[in-house]
Amino acid sequence: MKTYSLLLSLVTFECLAQNAYFCHECNNVTTAQTQALQYAPELRCDSEPILLPELGEEITACSSDIKRVILVNPTDKTKVYAFNVGHNPTSPYRTFVEPDTLGSAEKSQFSEISQLYQHVSQAISQSQQISVTSTQSQGISMAFASSCPQDTALDVLTDPQKMENLKIRARIAIGTRLGDGQNIDLSRVRWDGLGMHYGGVSVHWSITTNQLVYAKSFEVSEVSSSVTDVLVFKLEYLGVDSSNNLPLLNFELNHSSIAAGMTLSGLQGQFGALTITDECILERLEQLNTQGEFRDGMGNPVDFNNSNSGGTAADDSPDLCIYDFYNSRGERQYTFRAPCP
Repeated sequence: MKTYSLLLSLVTFECLAQNAYFCHECNNVTTAQTQALQYAPELRCDSEPILLPELGEEITACSSDIKRVILVNPTDKTKVYAFNVGHNPTSPYRTFVEPDTLGSAEKSQFSEISQLYQHVSQAISQSQQISVTSTQSQGISMAFASSCPQDTALDVLTDPQKMENLKIRARIAIGTRLGDGQNIDLSRVRWDGLGMHYGGVSVHWSITTNQLVYAKSFEVSEVSSSVTDVLVFKLEYLGVDSSNNLPLLNFELNHSSIAAGMTLSGLQGQFGALTITDECILERLEQLNTQGEFRDGMGNPVDFNNSNSGGTAADDSPDLCIYDFYNSRGERQYTFRAPCP
């Protein structure tokens, strides 16, 4: 059986779809053209061959749309490129990339997105230095050992009031810097997990330009480690609060965050329960008693306390017990091994 292209079944060479992507590497048309290859549309082939009587044999018909791809350099607003990407109409259907023309108005819109990205990135970066000053959390009166550091990443992670304070301060700091010295209508700005949107134009994130994040580093930690503790949040910009002209930001804590030298994904038991014996870390985790429920390996509620625990002993270590923490929504949030009572 041979594979041919049926010219009548091919989509005509017109732009049926258009997508724009950020491209850090796109500093010239040659590099941009190479990068555009990764956005080629799917080559579709019929699942069942058809018989052509005039040829006396069966063939498989394949076709492809033509996709218009726009690449925007997020650090240089003058570097905006457009291409038509598709597949040749004959076997072996190689991918082609042809330069396309960008009108001045269209290029100006994408240049504005690039300029906006630079301004937003700078505002976020400058806002990552906000202070996380120790404050008395409402409803929580936990006395920590005097030798344990305060205002650490784990402290914020286990104290909902401090976490909320961090988000509010970050929101104010980012919003203030977004409005400084720039002629940007914040009501027309959006960005989410797909990309950045401004004035009716959208540019998608790419492999080299990821979704914007807010990363708050901490100078002190409960443990000595070769890595710095940091809380990483994926950011989404939902609009503007008209009452104070501040952005409405959604902070989503990322699993790559590090607290007390542990990744958040590790503390959540991605590869099994971590072993925790450090006194300060255990006292921080004790604070979670006010926010949910600890359970043992059998699912029974236990009062996790550094001096009076009640977990289920781990099979491979009789001196360690497994503890699962369930938040107020009944979801298992953390799992770890700690000394048995």
